[in-house]
Amino acid sequence: MKVTVTALYCVVASLGLSFAAHAKDPSLLEELEVRLQQNGEFYLSSQSSRRHNFDVWQLNSGYAYAVAPNLELYLSTSITSGNDQVSTIRGVASGVKYDVSPRLHIESAVTSRATTDQNTETNEVGFEVSSRYHLTEKVNVHATYDYEDVEQQYTVGIGYRF
Repeated sequence: MKVTVTALYCVVASLGLSFAAHAKDPSLLEELEVRLQQNGEFYLSSQSSRRHNFDVWQLNSGYAYAVAPNLELYLSTSITSGNDQVSTIRGVASGVKYDVSPRLHIESAVTSRATTDQNTETNEVGFEVSSRYHLTEKVNVHATYDYEDVEQQYTVGIGYRF
């Protein structure tokens, strides 16, 4: 997949690399583009909420970049459409995923969310830490701590892959 120059500049800026280096050494940009194509991954997903008669949709997109064999940085965006009963939500998250072992994964993220409800907008910033341990190929245990200005939430669960 060809990485566009605009997306490449956004990723370079998020990684904290200097644009001035590109003017001195144009091969640096070409090398970075090759690394992004080899180690990076774009993703896009959407889903509908059944409890709102399928008229509320959530769209997620993002980019994940492997900086090492077991370390990945990611940037994601999400938007949830609203209706008479549900507010419109826009969000951004940036985080790190670390594979401690093939079975144990740890993630952390900083999140920002804007909720629009009848001409009122609320902005929230949060932090999330989660871990997942694969008991078998299809069964895993996961735990999440989510902190926002309004609430803190702990989640523990068991997952099964079909």
